Amino acid sequence: MSSEKSQFTTNLEDIEHFSTENYTARKPQLVVLHYTAGSDKSSLEWLAKSRDSGVSAHYLIKGDGGIVQIVRDGMRAWHGGRGVWRGLSDINSLSLGVEIVNWGYDDVHVPEEVDRSSCVMLSGSPLKWFPFPEEQFRSIAELLVDFKERWDIQPSLFIGHSDIAPGRKVDPGPLFPWERLYKEFGIGAWVEDLERDLCFVTLPQAGKEILWTQLRLRDYGYGCPLTGELDEGTQAVVQAFQMHFRPSLIDGKPDVETRLILAHLVDLYCYN
Repeated sequence: MSSEKSQFTTNLEDIEHFSTENYTARKPQLVVLHYTAGSDKSSLEWLAKSRDSGVSAHYLIKGDGGIVQIVRDGMRAWHGGRGVWRGLSDINSLSLGVEIVNWGYDDVHVPEEVDRSSCVMLSGSPLKWFPFPEEQFRSIAELLVDFKERWDIQPSLFIGHSDIAPGRKVDPGPLFPWERLYKEFGIGAWVEDLERDLCFVTLPQAGKEILWTQLRLRDYGYGCPLTGELDEGTQAVVQAFQMHFRPSLIDGKPDVETRLILAHLVDLYCYN
């Protein structure tokens, strides 16, 4: 048996090489945004640890707006973990990962000396969230505009870690300025006017609201269960959606306004 196998052994030095111009570099298709839940120093140390840590990102945006590139755009960084978007599960192979220095929400991981005066509480959440300072926002916007132009990233493919991993991750959090990015820089997806073209938006029949919501969340990209029940998994996905598109209420319950935003998003970004 071993002699039969050996006749197929190839000497790599004898491999023939040929050239063609018919190829392109593999390009990122998604941008996934995170917060680090740490300081500038601890965030860089965390991202620079040995391979055993299993964490990296393409870029880090520091608290003062400084940008650090850690992994080249064309390489696979380890930032997404388990998750799904548009039915795709190998998020790290498809995406650019951007870590933003921000404590997230006030909890035991935040040192006592950190200023909490700007923290915000939101309806549906018991947590106090840290905002993103203006100089950092400007750097985020500049970097994402570059991604959009250089890699042709589509609006609904600028997403948060919480979008791909609802219930497991909450970053970049409900204070991340998705609306400002859309309105000031044309980055990402957003619904500007809930009443506009309302007659063309399909809303659910009475009694079918939960299954309709689950189906539309799937249409937009979320990995949502299709149970017809407002179960724990569905609430986690709805809350992730609200943190991104309706941060004024993040209770995980698909009320009329949440469903209306969802209907518009699907209509605007999934069927055109």
